[in-house]
Amino acid sequence: MQKNDYDIVVIGAGPAGIAAAVSSASNGAKVLVVDSNIDTGGQVYKPPPRTYKRLTKIPSKEVKIQKSFSKLIEKNEIDIALEHTVWQVNHGFKVYAYNNNNSTIVWKCKVLIVATGTYERIIPFQGWTLPGVIGLAASTTLLKSHRVLPGKNTIVAGCGPLLAVVASGIIKAGGKVGAVIDLNSSLDWLSSITPMLSNPSNLFEGIGWLKNIIFAKTPIYFNSAIESVIKKDNDLEITLVQNKSKKNRKIKLIADSLCVGHGLIPSVDISKSLDAELYFENSSSNWRPKINKYFQSSVEKLYIVGDGSGISGAIPAYEKGLIAGNASSHELKYINKDRLDLITNKIFSRLKKLEKFGKSMAKLMTPPPQIIKNTTKDTIVCRCEDIKRGEIEEAIKYGAREINQLKSWTRCGMGPCQGRTCEDAIARIMSEHIGSREKVGTFTRRFPLKPILMDDVVGEFEYDDIIKVEEAPL
Repeated sequence: MQKNDYDIVVIGAGPAGIAAAVSSASNGAKVLVVDSNIDTGGQVYKPPPRTYKRLTKIPSKEVKIQKSFSKLIEKNEIDIALEHTVWQVNHGFKVYAYNNNNSTIVWKCKVLIVATGTYERIIPFQGWTLPGVIGLAASTTLLKSHRVLPGKNTIVAGCGPLLAVVASGIIKAGGKVGAVIDLNSSLDWLSSITPMLSNPSNLFEGIGWLKNIIFAKTPIYFNSAIESVIKKDNDLEITLVQNKSKKNRKIKLIADSLCVGHGLIPSVDISKSLDAELYFENSSSNWRPKINKYFQSSVEKLYIVGDGSGISGAIPAYEKGLIAGNASSHELKYINKDRLDLITNKIFSRLKKLEKFGKSMAKLMTPPPQIIKNTTKDTIVCRCEDIKRGEIEEAIKYGAREINQLKSWTRCGMGPCQGRTCEDAIARIMSEHIGSREKVGTFTRRFPLKPILMDDVVGEFEYDDIIKVEEAPL
């Protein structure tokens, strides 16, 4: 076997990717893990930078888990390529990645396991592109990885448990949270308590976050959404609309930073580029890959695990990775069917229980369809290309009926983020006119999946290498 040839390549070194790699390697498979981060752990268990000197000798939960991942990688003799960003995967499972030296390396594998997690969803509103407005995920990175507060006085807004995570993290770090603005009602949260009981440790962790918020006397506005943000001197004036007793009331708040997020979107870029079948899940308002119980997609020997296969949280993601790792080992004949069943039947039982909690959290992270109505014709929807809602609706008026058609007419989704930030909002606007998200479709993914240098695509060449086509006869 050549140096760059593997039985299995796992893209993503979060909980799902590590579990898949460890379980398949322990069965005898030759495995490589690729990740763009400097360490294993993914976004959930991202450790502080290596240059950061901790103020306490007691390592955090994230550090402990990340270190355990690194030990598992070493123990099972798994090759790992950190700080390598995957920019192309072809149908023959050739994986192209560039490193921090901007040089490309290519690996080939028999089985590909995609564990690329999620990216955050932000539903646009007037002023969401202003300085001082950042995503909840970015806020988490600032707090966990860099020990930096988003601002002196921060408003946290959106929906789902990440609100409590970020607000509590800011308070624990010595910052001030002026308010928490939640799309969900208090009844929505109360109705989730029963499925939360399936995972007591996570439930108690959540209670701890809420306790920090309450003890800090931070006001919580339930059933509320941000209408607009304007710059006022050196601060932000945030207008929220609160739906209380079937009457909308507007409240103005002042802060110097706003952390906002409306849940998570499964990363299906690689799946789409490999023509894996997807379907739209109305309950989470997300496109998901079609997978079997072993997390194998419609493409042969392509497995999709973790929150990229459906959002359920870090612990269920790890279990999904174990299942896919053992299933791929069976497919490569490292273990027989009896051994596969013996291992996975126990995991299926654990996963079924854990997903009750995950699904309840996913529900709280799903914004209602009508939230897009808070945008006006002047609201920027695609921030990379500066495309406003009015321009999108103008294109729809003149006949755009599918999101890629709209893309070619307006350039929305053609910026550096390649539509990851704007696709959901654009699709919501289009579905108001066309009727369903399925009809709207999704942006086509083409390489490079991430921005790269042209040299990495073209390579070195001489003009003599250019193919000369014979002139056509007159």
